[in-house]
Amino acid sequence: MTSERPKKNSKVNLATESTLDQATRSLVDSTGLQALVEAESPTREGPDGIAVIKDGRKRWRYWVEIKGQLNSHTLGSAIAAVSKYKREHGPTALVASYINPSQAEKLRELGVEFFDTAGNVFLKQEGLHVFVSGRKARESNSRESRPARAFNATGSRLIFALLCNPGLEEKPYRQQAKEADISLGAVNWIMSDLKSLGHLIDNGKPGRRIQNRKELLKRWVAAYPEQLRPKLLIGRFHKEGAQDWWQKAELPAQAFWGGEVGAALITRHLRPEAVTIYSETNLAKLQAQQGLRRDSNGETELLRRFWAFDEWDEQDKHVVPPLLIYADLIRTANDRNLETAEILYDQCIARLVE
Repeated sequence: MTSERPKKNSKVNLATESTLDQATRSLVDSTGLQALVEAESPTREGPDGIAVIKDGRKRWRYWVEIKGQLNSHTLGSAIAAVSKYKREHGPTALVASYINPSQAEKLRELGVEFFDTAGNVFLKQEGLHVFVSGRKARESNSRESRPARAFNATGSRLIFALLCNPGLEEKPYRQQAKEADISLGAVNWIMSDLKSLGHLIDNGKPGRRIQNRKELLKRWVAAYPEQLRPKLLIGRFHKEGAQDWWQKAELPAQAFWGGEVGAALITRHLRPEAVTIYSETNLAKLQAQQGLRRDSNGETELLRRFWAFDEWDEQDKHVVPPLLIYADLIRTANDRNLETAEILYDQCIARLVE
C-alpha cells in the first residue's frame, strides 16, 4: 500500500508534479490500493504521465491528464482531454486538486475515471471498481490555480488569432495586433510568454514558429470560458415561439452563429437547445429584430465579437470560426455537445494544429 514519487521531466512541471504526487498518495490512503507514478510521457503533446494501480497481483495502467483546479468553466475541457486520450491510448484518468461531489457524479455518469488530492476516486476497469466521493478538499495552492498570463483575456485574443491563422506568428507584431484587436505592446509580452511556455520558437530574422499547437489549443480551450468569455457576454435572452427559431432568422452582416447552432450548421449532427450569437453590430437593434427578451435563464446568449481577422473556414455558413464553436461546445460539459465537438475537431480543427 505504497506510492512512489514521480521523477521530474520536461512535461510535468512542479505544479502538476505536486498535484499528481499528492493525488497518488491520497488514492492509496482512501482505497488501500497500491499506486506508483511513471512521470515520463512518450509525446510532449500527449497525456501528462502514467499511473500504475495495483491490488495484490492485479495491475492496471492508466494514462493521466492533470488539472490543477476544476470549476464549471474548466470541467468540459478536462472531460474532452481525458476522452480523447482514452480513445488514442487506452485507460486514462483525470487527476485534479479537488473534485467535488457534483463533479464526481457527472464524471462517473460519463465514464470518466479520476482521482484527486483529497482521496476522491472513480476507477472502473475489469477487476477494478472503486468510487469514493465527498472527501474534503485540501488547502489550495494559489500559485497552482493562477493561469499563465498568456492565457488571460488579452492573451487569449492573440492565441485565438494565431491558432485560426497558421503562419500569423511570422508576420510583424503590428499585423498580429490588428488581427487580434489588441495593442502592439500586448503582442510583445504575449509572444515572450509563449516562448517561455515552450509554444514559440523565435529564430530572429529567419522567423517565428508556433510549436506544440495541440497543447496550445487545449490550454486555450480551458482558459477561454474563464478568462475571456465572461467579458464578452452581453446577456441571456428568450425568444417566444418555436425552439428552432434560428433556422428562419437572418442575422446582420457582422453577426455570426456560435455554439450549438454553429456546430449544427457545420456538422449536421446536433439539434441545438441553446443559441449563441457573436456580433459587433448594434446589439440593441439585433435584439429588437429577433424579438429577444432579456431572461437570465433564456436559451439565447449574445456576445461581442472579439477577433478582427476577416476570413475563416465555414464563414459562408454565417458561423464564427470553428475553433470558437469547439470551445463553446466543450465548456458545456454536455455529452451530446462533447460528441459533436469531436466531429467538429476532425472536420475543421485538426488540420490547424496537427
